[in-house]
Amino acid sequence: MRSTALNFCSHPRLAELNCGCSRQVCLVSFVILCSFFLLASPLAANPPFKDIPDNHWAEKSVDRMVQMGLTSGYQDGTFKGLKSVTRFELALYLSNFAHYVDKRIFEQVQPISDRDRTLLSTQLHVKELQESLDEMKKQVQQLQAELATLKKKQ
Repeated sequence: MRSTALNFCSHPRLAELNCGCSRQVCLVSFVILCSFFLLASPLAANPPFKDIPDNHWAEKSVDRMVQMGLTSGYQDGTFKGLKSVTRFELALYLSNFAHYVDKRIFEQVQPISDRDRTLLSTQLHVKELQESLDEMKKQVQQLQAELATLKKKQ
């Protein structure tokens, strides 16, 4: 039985993979992916929240979350790190994370240049012409064979 609750692989961009993996595998994959992006993100110069003391063990991680756009904290300028996360807040974090991942993936995709587009188009046309020439060659050979047969009958 496949669980759909918190199934990272049910993301629309990954849905076509239809991996059928368990909730635990998807959750572990999600945590690993989160860790990768957290480690790859630049750090904020100053802690943005007044309730996180300097050199707190989670300070860098919270700063990374802010840099990634996952959180901006509460309106009073606090992070409230000891407060339990609600399902609404989790949904917001996950939605922001999915947006961040989409943005990072999009940034990695190099747009195709006009020169490369022209080259690809030319290669496609050359292939089509080669196929047409091959077909014409077959037709010429058939016509030559028919002509030879007609000459023998004369």
